[in-house]
Amino acid sequence: MGAVRDIAAQLHHFINSHPAAAQDGGNRCKAQFRLCSCIRRNGTILANSQLARCEQPIGWCLHQHAVRVVAEWRRNFRWSQWLLQVVHRSGGPLCCFHAFLSDFCNPGGHTMRYWQDLTTEDFTKLDPERTVALLPVGAIEQHGPHLPVSTDATIAEELTKRAATLVPDDVPLLVLPTQHIGKSTEHLQYPGTLTHTAENLMQSWMEIGDSVARSGIKKLVFFNAHGGQPQVMEMCCRELRIKHKMMTVGCAGWSFGPPPDSPVPADERRHGIHAGTVETSMMLYLRPDLVHMSKARNFSGLLQQMEASYKYLRVIGSTYMGWVSQDLHPDGCSGDASKATVEIGELYVKHTTSCLAQMLQEVSAYPLANIRDRADWSS
Repeated sequence: MGAVRDIAAQLHHFINSHPAAAQDGGNRCKAQFRLCSCIRRNGTILANSQLARCEQPIGWCLHQHAVRVVAEWRRNFRWSQWLLQVVHRSGGPLCCFHAFLSDFCNPGGHTMRYWQDLTTEDFTKLDPERTVALLPVGAIEQHGPHLPVSTDATIAEELTKRAATLVPDDVPLLVLPTQHIGKSTEHLQYPGTLTHTAENLMQSWMEIGDSVARSGIKKLVFFNAHGGQPQVMEMCCRELRIKHKMMTVGCAGWSFGPPPDSPVPADERRHGIHAGTVETSMMLYLRPDLVHMSKARNFSGLLQQMEASYKYLRVIGSTYMGWVSQDLHPDGCSGDASKATVEIGELYVKHTTSCLAQMLQEVSAYPLANIRDRADWSS
């Protein structure tokens, strides 16, 4: 019962903190609902009747962005199904979540596949020709006054999970644990930033790649959500290819371009490189509870000034300057966060995850015979 009381206390606190949550009928319950992970850890003691009876007094007709389904439900198919049974059997207010939970916890009937959920024997049964390991890499760094320091790590993790649900079950895919801390030395003057040096990060990712190769998997994809470390990722891909004769691919959200129907202006896509319209919108869609839109504004600064003053010289783009975030703007941001919306975030998240899922299928189908030694050309 301790776990039940813990869940009840967290839910009461959450609802009381979001008065808009009591508005409207259950038809607007379409976003996410945050619950503590003790649902999974202590699921065996949470009888359906206990959870339903405990929570029925709370107004379950929750506003579109007042809720978030904890990722643990999608990480474990068995518990997501248990939760659906709780919702279905409880009756009353809980029923308004059933359709949403059915879609969110198990979209398309797809079972999530995580590296850490396999046994050591499971790895001996994987097909090295087709199995793909997917490594989300992010950062913990300042994102201005309106976004959490977890922004890049959150986007990396959420987008890889969502992309994995779009990959057909017959494509062997394993999602590796998210690497939350990256190379964020450009943000050192802002509190909350955690960082590796470039050398340490390179070594860390190399050792993960070494471990993947030792496990018999020859295809590794990095998905990066932080603009300060693609160079490290590219070097790591090259070195792992040389060392293990494995297929290594590096990509990021910007690898797939903007959605064809993106409403974000071209200048904002060029200048909004840190905590601007797109990144803020994605967090509004993924984690609205962590976004402070009252502090979001147009962080126009150095990038716009450079474009207006110089023909060829750029901070990023056709040329590259060594820069740190306080060069861009006093708040360490670049872009117009005030224009961010949930709708833009949804558009970019769905576009990126769809493209990433397609690329993962292409990686799986790519023949390892194309990973050659020089002597292979004469054989």
